[in-house]
Amino acid sequence: MSIPLIIAIEDRQQGLRVWCDKCRCEVSKICKSTRQPLSTCTNADKHKFKVFATDPESGKKKTKTLATRNLNQAKLEATGFIDEVENGVKRLPVQQTKGKPELPQLLIEGISKYLAFKEDIGVPFHKRRKLEDKYLGEIKGAFTFLLQSLHKHQHDPNTFTLEDFLDDFIVGEICEELENSPAFGKRTYNKRLQFYTSFEYWLSKTFKLSYQGLFEDVPRKKGKKEPEAITEDEFDRLLDIITPENGIRVVNYRSKKRENHYYPWLEVGFRIALETGGRRPGIVYLQFNNIQEKNGLPNIIKMEDVKHNNQFKLTGDDKKYLYIPISEGMLQLLIELGYDHHKGTDHYLLAPEILKNRHTMLDKLTRAFTYYYSQLDTGRHLTLYSCRRANITEEYLNRAPGVAPIHHSSDKIEKASYIAPKVVAAAKSGRKVFSLTKKT
Repeated sequence: MSIPLIIAIEDRQQGLRVWCDKCRCEVSKICKSTRQPLSTCTNADKHKFKVFATDPESGKKKTKTLATRNLNQAKLEATGFIDEVENGVKRLPVQQTKGKPELPQLLIEGISKYLAFKEDIGVPFHKRRKLEDKYLGEIKGAFTFLLQSLHKHQHDPNTFTLEDFLDDFIVGEICEELENSPAFGKRTYNKRLQFYTSFEYWLSKTFKLSYQGLFEDVPRKKGKKEPEAITEDEFDRLLDIITPENGIRVVNYRSKKRENHYYPWLEVGFRIALETGGRRPGIVYLQFNNIQEKNGLPNIIKMEDVKHNNQFKLTGDDKKYLYIPISEGMLQLLIELGYDHHKGTDHYLLAPEILKNRHTMLDKLTRAFTYYYSQLDTGRHLTLYSCRRANITEEYLNRAPGVAPIHHSSDKIEKASYIAPKVVAAAKSGRKVFSLTKKT
């Protein structure tokens, strides 16, 4: 007698379902025909893994019934089918094997195995990375582009071998397509090269091949714009122009279509961004019970590091938090928001009246900042991130030697992307290199 198929919550994968050919429906914890717990179902042999995908061009749904009853193998086959339907690139099924891995002959089979590895499918528990879905999507997009590039250069992706792929001239053709794509900036160009470098290294490590570093040798694009922070004068002027009238933007003069970027909570949002240096989710979901006191006064903000937690899929006690000292400006804002009345509660600091769909506030906050700042005519094109940079730069200038950064694990990250060099230079202007007092 077969055992009923069921996919646990932690094992669920987009597009993969368990289907009952007897009841003609998706399997759940309760059997549809008997209305009893699934464990008592007598039609378990009719349970099949089924994959659902949508063709992006036609919008039609496509399905595939899988022969396997092994969940890990079903995940592998489901990933391949969904990629084939949604990206138009055939992905060969990857067989889950134990012991020494067998070197794939075809490039698409190698890519399939690599993507399965990135998705933690068939990967030992201690090597699973739990990558964010958005990041996995970027990796898949990069390899779809790679196969499309080969096709443009008269190579058949479905018969192209790994041996053919590991060639300098092929790398050159892929780089040519990256270079000529108008949709890719310097950052995307470098990121995709890094994906391909990682793939080549994975092949060499997994299948004991000689690592050539073909993609690693490709020069990366430079010229990254130096971090810019908003100034105190600019921030004060920005707050002054946040009005309903200034929030109207004409999108199309012919149709007179307009967008309204004004929201009554913008000033508070911008101030929290500046005083905490937090990212958007930390700003939008900050509550009064995240404020910690010392001697009866607000002292530290416990802010969730949402980016880190999402990237590594951390939940519950495993979540990472940042502990941000409360600045003078933040203390004043807390008093204005009624700290004494709301302290210790789950009352939101920003727009507490909005309880549903708060995630929509993330983009509203960003777009509003960009639009209002553009009206200052400073000649600079700053975003909400300039508030974060201003906070981190100020913290860097006042940090005692040997003290770790608040927002990141190392100075290297902050110096590369957050600390504004012009602000640092201005702050240290007039310093002494040597003492001007002569010894007597």
